[in-house]
Amino acid sequence: MSAKQKIKPWRCKGYTEWMRSLPCRVTMQGGVDCHHVINVLPGSTGGKVADIFAFPMGRESHSLLHSMGGRAFENLAGINQSEEALYTINQALEQGLITIIWNGND
Repeated sequence: MSAKQKIKPWRCKGYTEWMRSLPCRVTMQGGVDCHHVINVLPGSTGGKVADIFAFPMGRESHSLLHSMGGRAFENLAGINQSEEALYTINQALEQGLITIIWNGND
């Protein structure tokens, strides 16, 4: 793959619908959006990262994050976007919503 070739972000409606059933990772309240991490992953400038790199966030927190910027909001709220996305992935794995099949040699 050339350095200029873009990877099409993975989208999964079922995953994002499931995520909307979870509480906000900032306030632990219901009624959430799926926040796709920003300013964290390379190559995500100007576009939304894959759905797997998202986590549940309430509308107010989500709006504030986008108005402040990712790092400033992380400092204010005491969260780390990458850790929250990994926590959400782990929940999905534990619930059997995501399955990893390894076809390589261990």
